[in-house]
Amino acid sequence: MEWNYESAENLAAALRAGDVTSAELTDGAIAAIERDDAAINAICVKDFDRARDAAREADRARPAARTGRCWAYR
Repeated sequence: MEWNYESAENLAAALRAGDVTSAELTDGAIAAIERDDAAINAICVKDFDRARDAAREADRARPAARTGRCWAYR
């Protein structure tokens, strides 16, 4: 599936449902950047290794995360 055109709400739902991982979403975004950035020159600093590390860490943390309302709004 082409996740790059989904809303943030749909992406969050897909992550919660286990339909996609943070790492998969990150790889998809990186692929789009690598495909299109030469034409649009939108990304100044391409720190893909750090982005992938953060995505893997988010995937590891997800099972331990609490469900429900965002803690920032409590």
